[in-house]
Amino acid sequence: MPGNLPVPPLSVTYQWPAPNYIDPIRRNWMPAYAGTVHMVGTVLVFMRFWLRARRIGGGFGLDDVFLFPSWLLSTALVALAIYSSRHGFIDRHIWDLPAYKRPSEALNAWIASFVFLLGSSFIKLSILLFYRRLQARAYNPRWLLAIHAAMVFTVLYTLGLILALMFNCTPTQAYWKAYDPAWTREYHCVDTVTISILAGVLSIVSDAYSVALPCVMLNGLKIPKQQKMGLNVVFLVGSVVVGAGIMRTYEFHRLTREWDTTWVGFSVYVWSLLEYELGIICACAPSLRVIMKSFI
Repeated sequence: MPGNLPVPPLSVTYQWPAPNYIDPIRRNWMPAYAGTVHMVGTVLVFMRFWLRARRIGGGFGLDDVFLFPSWLLSTALVALAIYSSRHGFIDRHIWDLPAYKRPSEALNAWIASFVFLLGSSFIKLSILLFYRRLQARAYNPRWLLAIHAAMVFTVLYTLGLILALMFNCTPTQAYWKAYDPAWTREYHCVDTVTISILAGVLSIVSDAYSVALPCVMLNGLKIPKQQKMGLNVVFLVGSVVVGAGIMRTYEFHRLTREWDTTWVGFSVYVWSLLEYELGIICACAPSLRVIMKSFI
């Protein structure tokens, strides 16, 4: 079992339809979808930085320092999704993908896992650092402890999953090279299906924590009632991120259980991109309250 995905046995491949490499059934809307969600996130990120530069939405802080690399990594994730779609890695059924492309498909998935993991952790840290900004106005040791605990949890599980990705296979390149029949080097890969599902669950837990924490925390802050209500609405919108994370984890579970990995992989990309960009939107929303106020 190379990498995370099982190799279908001959009893399964014999039942597949005849391959169609010329004009296969395709889902070709990934570039438009990925470009659209990324454009929305990009506009909000640069609006936030513009407001910060003019000191309208607050000055620059550590939360902005963490948000910028998350935006860069979101650009990389979108590029990987579009590349995968253009090269047939995720836009068609597995039986319509030539065997020589499967190592490249696995390598793309491995890189995308790194990008998503790092980028989403930067987003969560940016949001938690923003919560720490709020607490600076009304120093509360309990809330600061809760925020710092969430940050430590995010860093630790991110590092743990990065190490799991790096050392899942020995040597590491077996993650994708093992799908190449011409690659005859000996290798060993650990079955990381359980770890991958656990990663999704941990991400959902941290998302839910990040949504619930400020809704409770804001009740103790002495800020105008209208501003508090607006921030609560913004944070509750973050519950949509939790929903997207649940769907991503479900689709990843399907990916490890079904043989048509390219077709299911398309859905994994769809929910991963949505969860990622919604996280960026939620991270940017509080700093854009000045613009929202001018329209309401």
